[in-house]
Amino acid sequence: MKKKYITLSILVLFIVFFTILFFVEIPSPSKIINENYQLDIK
Repeated sequence: MKKKYITLSILVLFIVFFTILFFVEIPSPSKIINENYQLDIK
C-alpha cells in the first residue's frame, strides 16, 4: 500500500511540475544563446 502512495505522489508531482513549466514558458536554450550573442555583438 505504501508503494502505491509513493508512486501516486511522484506522478502528481510530475504533473504539477509540467503544468508549471507549460504556463511559465521557460525560453528554449537556443533563444537564450541568441540573446547572448546579440548582447556580445553590441
